[in-house]
Amino acid sequence: PRWAFAQHVEAYVARGYALQELGRLHAALASFERAIAADKTHGGALAAKGGILKELGRLDDATSVLRLAM
Repeated sequence: PRWAFAQHVEAYVARGYALQELGRLHAALASFERAIAADKTHGGALAAKGGILKELGRLDDATSVLRLAM
């Protein structure tokens, strides 16, 4: 069902935020990327990925991803 798919994506997003809070930026990035792989239009996951990329100093990549989130 569609609701199960949405929960699956949201679980990856929630995991990404938790990992980010723990300072595990690469693991958080991977989680946000899994959410985006499942739903390429998920604005929250895209914005979070952009934020992580910025924290990692990957400013060009961050800019590109953040544009997609808008």
